[in-house]
Amino acid sequence: MAKKSGNQLMENHQTSLNDIIDQASTVVVFGKIVQDLQPTSQGHSFAQVFGYKRNSVCSKLPSPVVIALPDPDGPASDCGWDPQEFAQWTLPASFLPTRLHIQPMALTSALASDLPTKLTAAQISAIVSSSIQEVTGSTQPLDPSKTLQTFGVFTSQQVAQLGAAIGAKVSQDNFTLSNNALASMGSSWTISQLESAIYDGARPNG
Repeated sequence: MAKKSGNQLMENHQTSLNDIIDQASTVVVFGKIVQDLQPTSQGHSFAQVFGYKRNSVCSKLPSPVVIALPDPDGPASDCGWDPQEFAQWTLPASFLPTRLHIQPMALTSALASDLPTKLTAAQISAIVSSSIQEVTGSTQPLDPSKTLQTFGVFTSQQVAQLGAAIGAKVSQDNFTLSNNALASMGSSWTISQLESAIYDGARPNG
């Protein structure tokens, strides 16, 4: 097709397949470092995140969230965020952050709160994700319908390693996993089956 006369397309009007793939597989996060919180065991520092960019689309969160992130790239340089006030992080879309939940409440309510009797869905999901990553190196986002084989768990040895990793992480949340909770676990189990078994088999310490 012949070019139209007067067509003055420049380099900025073009992109590449590599750029499109990079935009889909990464997220640029904008926020502020929380200076008075200790880093996580992975060495990540907590940040108050206000917005992000993915697939060239800038989004602002309805409410900021506090999550642990690696060292920032530097001052913000995109999406209109003030570089004098905000930092930015470029991260894989599959990155698994630790989120800090802050819930103000009256002192009397806080003192009267009972200890949790069940692991939350978020806790179980984090336990399964980190355990799979520890055993197989997979960083795929969890899909309840997919089997453990999808995430690289094939052999009985890997199944046993996954069970041990899950038990250790459950104990870190002050719960104990019953001995038979994962006794029938196999590589054909779905993520949903595994999470249900953890939910049913975990009991609070004490």
